[in-house]
Amino acid sequence: YISRIVANDRTILLDTELDLTSTLPGNEVNFSKIFGMPSGTGQIQIRSGSGESKIITINSIGTIQVE
Repeated sequence: YISRIVANDRTILLDTELDLTSTLPGNEVNFSKIFGMPSGTGQIQIRSGSGESKIITINSIGTIQVE
């Protein structure tokens, strides 16, 4: 997001056996400091090379569910 402190950005390199897909706007989400409200809602799906899969869902009040 535009008002962030770029020096605090973190990049995480993933094993090439992992595949990430996202329905989040801009493929990112940020949570407000005080209330934890998300900048967007959606899902992130993580798939391994062995076929395992997890879906992380972020709703409008910032609750995260992992399936």
